[in-house]
Amino acid sequence: MLTLARAGKVRHLGLCEVSSATLRRASAVHPIAAVQMEYSAFSTEIEDPATGPLLATCRELGVAVVCYSPLSRGLLSGQLKSPDDFEDGDTRKEFPRFSPENFGKNMDLVATIRETAEKKGVTVGQVALAWLLAQGEDIFPIPG
Repeated sequence: MLTLARAGKVRHLGLCEVSSATLRRASAVHPIAAVQMEYSAFSTEIEDPATGPLLATCRELGVAVVCYSPLSRGLLSGQLKSPDDFEDGDTRKEFPRFSPENFGKNMDLVATIRETAEKKGVTVGQVALAWLLAQGEDIFPIPG
């Protein structure tokens, strides 16, 4: 990537799913513009000091955070009602948050967010995105 940047073929470099240590190593070689990670009200590992702390490192180094799955792979979309909503082959069935033993508990949390959404006259997804945007100006959700 450095060769491409030095040749003028790449303007900015970004990384995906990296640790804080990897980001530091890469930044020592060339400025990193963005890191892409899963980040939502249900996926906050990026904030956890025990696992990085990646978000703090991004902020220290001036690296933007591009957040994929800001609606927690559909959990915060307001559309899912049951683990049976997934078709055969849907990879979400492999995630613990969608397992039959966890799904109900997570839907209880979604119901709490829905209460806030209804008071505001917006959707669950809009509340989830607003929460994420409120985490900082360096946070860029990419809902799909």
